[in-house]
Amino acid sequence: MEFRDYYEILGVPRSADEQQIKTAYRKLARQYHPDLNPGDKKSEEKFKTVSEAYEVLSDSEKRTRYDQYGRYYQQSRSSAPNRTPTAGGSGSGFEGFDGFDFSRFSSFDDFIESLMGNLRGDSGAAKNPRRPSTTTETTVPSQMELEISLEEGIKGARKRIRTPSGKSVEVNVPAGVHEGSKLRIAGEGGNGTGRPSDLVLAIKFKAHNFYTVEGEDLLCEVPLTPTEAVLGAKIEVPTLEGRVFVTIPPGSSTGRTLRLAGRGLPRAKGGGRGDQRIKVRIEVPATLSEQERGLYEQLRSLETFKPRTRMEER
Repeated sequence: MEFRDYYEILGVPRSADEQQIKTAYRKLARQYHPDLNPGDKKSEEKFKTVSEAYEVLSDSEKRTRYDQYGRYYQQSRSSAPNRTPTAGGSGSGFEGFDGFDFSRFSSFDDFIESLMGNLRGDSGAAKNPRRPSTTTETTVPSQMELEISLEEGIKGARKRIRTPSGKSVEVNVPAGVHEGSKLRIAGEGGNGTGRPSDLVLAIKFKAHNFYTVEGEDLLCEVPLTPTEAVLGAKIEVPTLEGRVFVTIPPGSSTGRTLRLAGRGLPRAKGGGRGDQRIKVRIEVPATLSEQERGLYEQLRSLETFKPRTRMEER
């Protein structure tokens, strides 16, 4: 097998300490990482070589053997204690990245830290996410609530959460989730068993300052002026997708409810969405201009409406 000068590959002197080796590897891993160079086979091969060099030079036992045997290092490995590489096979301890799930890492740095730990064989390092656990024991997923706004439930969102293990990850909340929907994040359970487990997120809607949730319907109150209530009007009303015009029929009293079909929350069964119900409320002005007061006085002298007739009959 062709001899590889791992010091030269990482660009460090033979006297380099652990931190220098780690820094050099991190820089080169960023440069040649296959996910950042899609379709570039040369970069992928370079990344494998860099990872192989780091695997050896970051392990004091392997580095000592490498320094001692030099170009015969590979032959000396057969007499060394056997340890299955955690980042792959193929002699170099690296398999490549076909089918690799990068979504479980919150950032590229998290991935590099995990990979560095795997290449070193650290007992506390995260396992290679490509390889499912071979344990036959059943692992119970961890569960936690994920609070989102009503608007996020309709449109979808990216949310950053902290898992039970303390790791910060981004979660993709798809559009159209309903309260009680479950999202599963592979391998982020941190259930304290020491074995990989999933994290299940139960969707919960935050309280809203305008809407009240009633099942899959949204209820809101909209104020009207006395003249709007008497004469009718076309007014703007907020919805989760933006403002829309609603026609208020003439003679609308406080408590009258209008319905906007399909403007509520996603239905848990059957698809579609609930409705938005608009309850009108008549509000009167606290202060009046002289002209307004004069007109109200004139109206009072003319009006024939007697709302308390039934009270007078008792």
